[in-house]
Amino acid sequence: MAFQAVRGTRDIFAPLSNSFTQLENVARKKAELWDFDEVRLPTFEEAGLFTRSVGETTDIVEKEMYVFNDRKGRSLALRPEGTASMVRAYVEHSFSQKEKKSKFFYIANMFRAERPQAGRYREFEQIGFEIFGDPTPYAEIDLLSLAFTIFKDFGVEKTELHVNSLGCAVCRPAYRQELMVALQKIKDTLCADCQKRLERNPFRVLDCKNCSPKIKDTVPVFKKCADCAAHEKSLLNALTASNIPHTVNRNIVRGFDYYTKTVFEFLHSGLGAQSAICSGGRYDNLVESLGGTATPAVGLAFGVDRTIEARLAEGVAQVKSASDARKPGVFLALQSQEDSIGAFAMQTATRLRQQNIAVTYSVLQDSMKSQMRQANKSNTKYCLIIGAEECQKQKFKLKDLTGDWEGELGWEELVQKVKI
Repeated sequence: MAFQAVRGTRDIFAPLSNSFTQLENVARKKAELWDFDEVRLPTFEEAGLFTRSVGETTDIVEKEMYVFNDRKGRSLALRPEGTASMVRAYVEHSFSQKEKKSKFFYIANMFRAERPQAGRYREFEQIGFEIFGDPTPYAEIDLLSLAFTIFKDFGVEKTELHVNSLGCAVCRPAYRQELMVALQKIKDTLCADCQKRLERNPFRVLDCKNCSPKIKDTVPVFKKCADCAAHEKSLLNALTASNIPHTVNRNIVRGFDYYTKTVFEFLHSGLGAQSAICSGGRYDNLVESLGGTATPAVGLAFGVDRTIEARLAEGVAQVKSASDARKPGVFLALQSQEDSIGAFAMQTATRLRQQNIAVTYSVLQDSMKSQMRQANKSNTKYCLIIGAEECQKQKFKLKDLTGDWEGELGWEELVQKVKI
């Protein structure tokens, strides 16, 4: 019986896997400049963590979470998103008592039982950044400028930043009541899911892909309290001052219950309907609701698949090498299959790698013609040819695969040549 990958999952080979690594490398470099510390989060958590934080009426909790009971009967879930896990870790390890402000990032796989489609898989990778302890809109600016820089360095130029404010516990209840009254009048036109959500959480109707387009002219205008209005004004002014292009989009709701005040999305027109490649917002109440001290917080997450697809849509080719700073390497070829020559070749490969020089080879038992054919197909600059004479003389025959040069070198000369 031949097994296949489960629907919604996939095997990722080069050159696509190299694009993943390149984006991760860019994110790590920028995280260091922005002073974020990396955290490795568990793959599964108590299911209640996500039900309580993301929201019982969200699509993720109602339809998409992978929930299972372990051998002791505990209800666990594969993480569908990173923020809830990050807040749980922040609370569990008492970071609010250690630092006034904390900044973390993570690179992790998420799991959602969604319908697979372009750029959307049931197992997917996100790169997330979270800031705890900063109530000012400058925390949002810090994140948004970071996101723009990551996009630029990765080669994604055509992003659009859309921002909105969802209000807070002061101004949202009154709007919730107004929204319920307005939606009750058109209840029969709503989908079955939204009719159920109407009483429990009418905000989910605004986030419904089926209903949101047809209710946009019916729902009342949201009136922010003075604090939320001032926060949004400061944010928009700072975005303009920082030369970060943006659009105020009142239709952005985001699919999680924990958001307060600012929400945002980076969109890319080259991806069709699934245009969001990075999103996030402020969640000032989540830390306290999960048992911690009241702590303002804001975060964002990149969809790695969609970010890579956005770059491809702009015509940027995938990289052959996972690192954009890979040192020149050598392709090792043997003129003879004698044990002593093979042992010398492996010793040479080890010594070169100790000098941070990449070494590759095909099947050393192949003919010289076959090995040279593989050498020319490789992405290395040089071919290092070893035979009985080279083994005896402790010399190295080097051929430049990008030109006509070849010569015989001693060890020190070889290392200097291939490092240049």
